[in-house]
Amino acid sequence: MLVVAFDGLLFDTLKFRAQAVVDALRHEGIRANMDVVMQALPSRSIGETVRAVVVAQVAHTRMVAHNVDETSLDIAVLRAERSLSALASSGAVMHVKLAEQIRRAAPVTRIVVRADSRRREVDELLRLTELDSLLAMTRCSDDAASGQRMDARASTLRRSYSQIVGRMTANQNLLGNATGPGIALECSELAREVAREFGFQAPDNVEPYTIPIDP
Repeated sequence: MLVVAFDGLLFDTLKFRAQAVVDALRHEGIRANMDVVMQALPSRSIGETVRAVVVAQVAHTRMVAHNVDETSLDIAVLRAERSLSALASSGAVMHVKLAEQIRRAAPVTRIVVRADSRRREVDELLRLTELDSLLAMTRCSDDAASGQRMDARASTLRRSYSQIVGRMTANQNLLGNATGPGIALECSELAREVAREFGFQAPDNVEPYTIPIDP
């Protein structure tokens, strides 16, 4: 089984997402540094990114934390997510080489796409690039965590890997060896660490990586 990160690897969505967070926080009176947002963004949902950036801003500027109320953060998250609703039509760039590898490997390997973006953006881009029919599973940041016994405070990333492994394990008798934990191609060290916790091999340098295809 191969898990591929949608955001920052299969599709270059990070700049779109980072700008959406910066703009949304500015509307709430919080001036966020783009570099800080870009560091916090990979492998986090928009909601998690907004909160991580605000925590960093509080620590850096000594801003009074209680002045940043939860309602303002919720509004900022909604504003950022709304601005991303047109992501597919804005022209997110696809990693063509990786997409071609997925097309060649799909007949012999179970391919899972793990996304920090919401399903509405993910499904649209996968449909437009005709990758959707090749995938065994797509896990998005806003998917329900049904059937998972995890702490509600667990990150979206950790819940995603838990659900991926659970789904593939449940289908093991049907799908055979292709369901077992295998390779995870991720664009951040945070995601690679979590993938390894769940039993995946996660190469540090994914750019030259070639998906192994048995003859």
